[in-house]
Amino acid sequence: MATPDLFSNSAGLFEDEFSQNTPDIPLFEDPPAKTFPRDLDTYSDDLRDEALRRLSYIQWVSKRLEGGWTEKNLTPLLHAAEDKLQVPLPSWRTLAGWRKLYVSSGRSVEALIPKHHKKGSRLEKNTGDKLYYLQAVNQKYLRPERPSIA
Repeated sequence: MATPDLFSNSAGLFEDEFSQNTPDIPLFEDPPAKTFPRDLDTYSDDLRDEALRRLSYIQWVSKRLEGGWTEKNLTPLLHAAEDKLQVPLPSWRTLAGWRKLYVSSGRSVEALIPKHHKKGSRLEKNTGDKLYYLQAVNQKYLRPERPSIA
């Protein structure tokens, strides 16, 4: 008669509770990051005023617009607004771009804030000159011999 194997995992006295097929549960979970949108008052006065100016253009045109945001529909409205407001207005394409940003952001005024900080090259300038500069300094100034005065 065969004796039961006491050390096997199938049945017996020494079943290992950690060998069972359990799903991988992380020991520590990072709490979900909560991000809050930046308040409009945290921007400088100039940026906030520009965003509100853009919003007022969008709202003024959308009240009077019949049809889509196309050149044919926007140009007459912009000429009428320029005559009425006596201020230079943006081109129809700029206004349509502002509206697209505004609507795609869920009608958030913060989308209309100018993004001048994203302009230009953000790469480091003069990246390869450091080694050349250090070699030149070492050769010219950090020499053990002193130049002769005569």
